[in-house]
Amino acid sequence: MPKNKILPVLIVFMMLFCTQGCGAVVETAAPEAVILTKNPAAQEPIPTAMPALPQTVEIYRGNLERSGVFTAEAPVDNADLLWQASGATPSASPVLVGSQLLVGSPDGLTALDSQTGGLLWKAQTSGAVSSAPAYWSDTLFVGDANGLLYALKSQTGQQLWTYQTGGPIFSSPAVDESGVYFGSMDGFFYALNPQSGQLLWKFEVAGTADPSSGISKGVRGTPALSGNTLVFASAQSGGASAELYVYALDKISGQKLWEYPTWNQITGPAIADGVVYVGGFGTFTGLRLSDGEPVFNFETDIVSSAPAIVDSVAIFGLDDGHMLAASLRTGEIKWAFNAGGSINSAPSVSGHMVYFGTGAGALYAIDIPSGQAIWIYETGDRIASSPLLAEGAVYFTSDNGTVYALTSRSAGN
Repeated sequence: MPKNKILPVLIVFMMLFCTQGCGAVVETAAPEAVILTKNPAAQEPIPTAMPALPQTVEIYRGNLERSGVFTAEAPVDNADLLWQASGATPSASPVLVGSQLLVGSPDGLTALDSQTGGLLWKAQTSGAVSSAPAYWSDTLFVGDANGLLYALKSQTGQQLWTYQTGGPIFSSPAVDESGVYFGSMDGFFYALNPQSGQLLWKFEVAGTADPSSGISKGVRGTPALSGNTLVFASAQSGGASAELYVYALDKISGQKLWEYPTWNQITGPAIADGVVYVGGFGTFTGLRLSDGEPVFNFETDIVSSAPAIVDSVAIFGLDDGHMLAASLRTGEIKWAFNAGGSINSAPSVSGHMVYFGTGAGALYAIDIPSGQAIWIYETGDRIASSPLLAEGAVYFTSDNGTVYALTSRSAGN
């Protein structure tokens, strides 16, 4: 495979040594990062044989708590293009089951060979799949834009059952032995039996929907699950004002445990050490999982990505193009990295590195202790998907529907 063109670039980032509300800003120059441009000569993959039975599973955001922390290794010092494939839904985040990389498409769910990008199978759906599928007991669960939740055989994509909701499903399900949990933009959050698809319970979120005026309410983001507690945020499409909340429900009964009003659209939740973290319009907030009481509040710009939580540090993207790392113990900003484009890509962590994409079309690999860019991969198209870290590689999609697999130069070349 031809090498990608490598150019030196100086990355300037801000180290903000202050507690919340203080002012001193020190700008320092980071060592030269490596910019990697996509390989124009890369060939589309050809169909390959079926993979072996699943050996590893890497789900959306790394775990059901959605902390964004992965146990798998990922490229550290450098990265090259392993393969690229077309046909994904813009912003669709991939997951890994065995050697299958699974990603949504405008008309279904596609399984690619994780090492070659070769097409393994494709399951047709009635509408676009824009969220990551969930996996449990050899079954995949995914929703589409026409409100259908699908259960598919993980090795073939064969349909097992479907469940119809009244609105688009943008939520990636959370699944365990007790249920399949997901939201719809019909105003409800659902729990289904994972084997039969039978409705166990549904919960209606607060707010007013007016389809004639183009106003809908529901759940757009992905739920987090810790123990028996489900946490998710409500959303509204259309309309000038919204009655929005963070909700915590008992996963067995669907009973509401607590709610926290936000009054604006917020990010998907992440749970760590008994605290739920969400970002919104000018705030980043921590809520106690047991009762929803605020235990952390950080004023900032518009938080535009779900956070990653690692070693008592929250890492999250801002609409102004900065990726922030903030101490959850002191509220101190450890660093603020200017990525040069809005950040909707939820950051993913492996070891001491964090990976995320930008609206300017770049995927960044940042050293967490220093806040320095180690390498950058440029695609030329907006990246809103959350990177998947697995098998020593980074997998992600861009807004032109391309799926990328990057690996360390020594591993892939």
